[in-house]
Amino acid sequence: MKLVKKKKEKEKVKLPPWKILIVDDEPDIYTVTYAALRDFEFAGKQLQMFQAMSGIEARKILTTEPDIAVAFIDVVMETDDAGLRLVDFIRNELKYSLIRLIIRTGQPGMAPKKEVIERYDIDDYKDKTELTIDKLYTTIRIALKSYRDLTILDINQKALKKILNAALDFYHPQSLNQFFDEALIQIIDLCNIGEHISTVTSGLVLTANDGQVAVQSGIGRFSQFSENPEIETITKICSDRILGKNSNEATDVFLIPLKTHNNNPIGFVYLENTQHLSKAAHALIQIMANQCATALENLQLYHKLKEANQQTLELLTIAKKNCKETEQAHKEVESANRAKSTFLANMSHELRTPLNSILGHAQLLKRDKNLDTKQQKDISMIQHSGNYLLTLLSDILEISKIETSKIQLYPNDFYFHQFLQNIIALFQKSAEQKGISFIYEPLSHLPSIIYADEKRLRQILINLLSNAVKFTKIGGVTLKIGLQKRQDSNSRLHLNTKPCSSGSCHSILFQVEDTGIGIAAEELDKIFLPFQQQQIGDLKYCKVEGLGLGLSITKKLVETMGGTLHVESTLGQSSLFWTVLDLEVLEEVKPGQTQAAVITGFQGKPRKILVIDDEPQGRVLLINFLAPLGFKLIEASNGKEGMDKAHLYSPDLIMTDLIMPIMDGFELTRQIRKRPEIFDGPIIAISSNLLNVTRQTGLELGCSDFISRPIHIDVLLKLLQKHLKLTWTYDTEPYNNSTINKEAKNYPNTFSSNTEIALKAKQAEKEMELINLPAEQAAILLKLVMIGDITGIIEQADNLKQIDKQFVPIAHEIEQLANNFDIEQIGELLEPFMN
Repeated sequence: MKLVKKKKEKEKVKLPPWKILIVDDEPDIYTVTYAALRDFEFAGKQLQMFQAMSGIEARKILTTEPDIAVAFIDVVMETDDAGLRLVDFIRNELKYSLIRLIIRTGQPGMAPKKEVIERYDIDDYKDKTELTIDKLYTTIRIALKSYRDLTILDINQKALKKILNAALDFYHPQSLNQFFDEALIQIIDLCNIGEHISTVTSGLVLTANDGQVAVQSGIGRFSQFSENPEIETITKICSDRILGKNSNEATDVFLIPLKTHNNNPIGFVYLENTQHLSKAAHALIQIMANQCATALENLQLYHKLKEANQQTLELLTIAKKNCKETEQAHKEVESANRAKSTFLANMSHELRTPLNSILGHAQLLKRDKNLDTKQQKDISMIQHSGNYLLTLLSDILEISKIETSKIQLYPNDFYFHQFLQNIIALFQKSAEQKGISFIYEPLSHLPSIIYADEKRLRQILINLLSNAVKFTKIGGVTLKIGLQKRQDSNSRLHLNTKPCSSGSCHSILFQVEDTGIGIAAEELDKIFLPFQQQQIGDLKYCKVEGLGLGLSITKKLVETMGGTLHVESTLGQSSLFWTVLDLEVLEEVKPGQTQAAVITGFQGKPRKILVIDDEPQGRVLLINFLAPLGFKLIEASNGKEGMDKAHLYSPDLIMTDLIMPIMDGFELTRQIRKRPEIFDGPIIAISSNLLNVTRQTGLELGCSDFISRPIHIDVLLKLLQKHLKLTWTYDTEPYNNSTINKEAKNYPNTFSSNTEIALKAKQAEKEMELINLPAEQAAILLKLVMIGDITGIIEQADNLKQIDKQFVPIAHEIEQLANNFDIEQIGELLEPFMN
């Protein structure tokens, strides 16, 4: 079925040209450059050249034309160093980091090459005499490739940040109409990120319920969708999609299905004028759509759950008055609990899987010392946003465990100061964004290492601090922590300032003060009930977020850890929450002690780890974690394949997901423990669903230990050290991913000690020389390289593995280079096969 618009089909969007700035006081230089590059074209775009006769004139052009890709700059113009001053202006004042700067001088003696390159942030240095037409062509092509790749990376980073920020808004409780409007706005904004012309202005959100498609929101020319005659045609196309029928949409239309965990569409997003969007942009938009689908399903379930919870309370009240109605009330309660269990199970699995990938790669990026301060700051923001989303998810899961008395404590030893620093950094940022102060005040000496349930203690502090920041507009929030005398455990005033001895148990006070809106005396008994959000009366400035579960969960967690949560508050002035917990102290801070060194490997023979997960990104994440440390990694996509590879490779340890097709982790563990001749070592279970799969369940099946997603590097390394009896090697310098990536190129899944890397690299080169990759396959990859399509390169490399096993080594090599955005290296790798 063809969708025909009333108006004419729009012409293909003409791509804007590459802007080139020539800065030289010799007019002939511009003339010669223009003549040499007049017909130049790269990535389907021509050149637009600007001429500046001095550094001052160039500054004016740069101010009005901020998207210039390449600048050729002479050194000696109105002054002997005018060009170099211009470079400083561009980098340090305008803060243009993407533009490629090429020094082109006819007087190299005035600005020696080595001195200029070392002192100034330039990308190339050329003598005018050596810059022939051929070399000029090569220089501009390399510069534009670099500019394009950096621009793509910048756009993708902005898009990822937008997706994460939007995800936080999606999961806030709101009406369905608000959700549909916000989702459509966020997706259209994402379409228009980048330097291309913003043409996506019209779209629809449609839902599908029992095969019936209905429009929920429209924007642009669909803002009055009830009166638009094209709506019937569009809904018919969506209905055909649900039934598996083929339909032909217009070439500039992008119809995105909103699919749930069972792959069934619950709706669609319809966008127009999308012909300029790349495959990478399509992939990012699909990620945003997946977030919308999951959020929509959970929002619908949340409304049902809240309604069921209210109905349950009403039914219980009736049951107390009339015993004859008790049986019916219990049936209604069970029905509500089943709805809640379905909601929690779906949300746990669907959210923790992408969160594992987001937070895992954020941890990896933070260990790369090649990132500048701004990039590190952006990565930290992504990590904090992901952790906040994870906290919302954990709140929902914990309230169910609390209601069923299934909550358990799993203490571990951890660095107390680092634990506090992470929490303080998170809320300093939140307070700064809101324009209030955040103060951390240690009331006494604090221990270095404590033994407690780190996750539960973090939940307690985050819940209390989140509420304090949320309900404070003027003033600030203060966190106070200190050792306390045991005989005064219910008081927050008498503190023990003497250091505690190693291995002893001490009472530690945790206190949160704010200058917020306060709580009325009659409301104090209600704030700890589930789904109770504070009533703020006429104080309209506070936006009530969250699910109303934080304080209920916090109170139960404090009681489970052996404490009592206290509160004092004055309406309109302030609130104070505090508790005292008995925690075991393992180690004090030693004089001169610094942060722990980075782990770079381990002593002894190489260890093999079999990773079994049906999600490729889950396996890739573990490989990226462990391969650089010297582990040999073996992959399997399900339990049956894992059984075969365990028998074939005899690994030292197995890490397995519990929920997989063909054979899940439960059955795999049962089978292996029945046949110790296949494998008799440690098995670590991995799961995204913490509601139905507990640590105890995994251990009873025969697993040696249990780790949940999102996986944290430190937790993972502790488990490996415990079960493999490892002795780590350390490097006091910051972790450098680039060195390890360089060593890993020839062996993406197999790593060994440093003394073996050179020999294995030579062997890998010999294996690559024996590969005879067909020219047509190389040509397909080179085309993807030329347009910078990272996603397409990885997909094509995966296709090579399926064509012939001999292509597996080169496919691994291409995937590794693509993941590092090393496009030029991929091109060099493929050139011999084209000949």
